Amino acid sequence: MSTKWKAFLSIFIFALSLFMGVETQYLQPLGDLILENIGLKAWSNGDVGFHLAILYYGLVAVISYIFVKRFAYVQLKMKGMTIFIILIVLLTTFTYLTSTTAQYLKKNSEGLSAVVLVGREKARTMNLYSSHKNEAQPINNTINYDTSSFEVTDFEIDVTFKNYGKDDVTFFIEFEPFRLKDEYANNLEIRNRDGSKAAFTLESGKTHRYVITEDLYQLTGGMRGDNASYSMNVSEVILTNDQGESILLKDSSIMAELLIHK
Repeated sequence: MSTKWKAFLSIFIFALSLFMGVETQYLQPLGDLILENIGLKAWSNGDVGFHLAILYYGLVAVISYIFVKRFAYVQLKMKGMTIFIILIVLLTTFTYLTSTTAQYLKKNSEGLSAVVLVGREKARTMNLYSSHKNEAQPINNTINYDTSSFEVTDFEIDVTFKNYGKDDVTFFIEFEPFRLKDEYANNLEIRNRDGSKAAFTLESGKTHRYVITEDLYQLTGGMRGDNASYSMNVSEVILTNDQGESILLKDSSIMAELLIHK
């Protein structure tokens, strides 16, 4: 293999190892997905704590950087700015290809899989191997409700969805409840005033903000206090339908996780 190819390959691997820790508009870091799919933890405690990806892809980045310096900088005598520009071009290309692929998959999905929870107006800024997520212009997906005598007195749910599919999608909405310590609580569910599940329809290709209150609906499940107020930022939503499908949507990922498909 020629020195030029060795230089390019080392720069490519270095850029790819850095990209493994980049969170894009549509996907959590690709490195996290790869680690989780092969049975390794990406974070020390669920999706928080120490980012273990640094131990894997960080090591690859260090080794590939040594080869970049050896082949590109020393042997080919490439300028540091030239190497930097190539890295930026590669990272931009990786981001574009990943986002384009994610959108293509969503547009060709059917049913619940075509719906996303819109949690960002813009792509997150690049933040490599950090335990703090940099966000840009968040859309306020929230739940607020008050209880009295362990019953919900008033509430407001504000969530935004987009349907990437070619058909209208009808769904029911649930949320993982806020919990105090180890106290058990059922999922928060939006129901009609008569107690039946509230169905929402999202047209093909449309983005819609739903502001749901006690005027037309009721809220079941969740933590209940004698006289309390609860407030949650929504980053995950569970959608279900009459066909027995259930899907978990995360605002950091356009790729939905199918929970149940009967």
